[in-house]
Amino acid sequence: MKKTALILALFCFYSFASFAQKATLKGIILDNINGEPLVGATVVIKGTTVGTITNFDGLYELTNIDEG
Repeated sequence: MKKTALILALFCFYSFASFAQKATLKGIILDNINGEPLVGATVVIKGTTVGTITNFDGLYELTNIDEG
């Protein structure tokens, strides 16, 4: 009985873990007036402390972001 309960618990754990997906968010931020890249702009996921800044080409990348 204990072995069956353990197997069931492990199955549930692994099935829930498979739903956790990670994503990568990439983009470029450009000046609205002249279309030039914005260097050092802050990009933050709303409601979190997860963020980054743009590079010299206005590019940013956030990795391992929880989807959902």
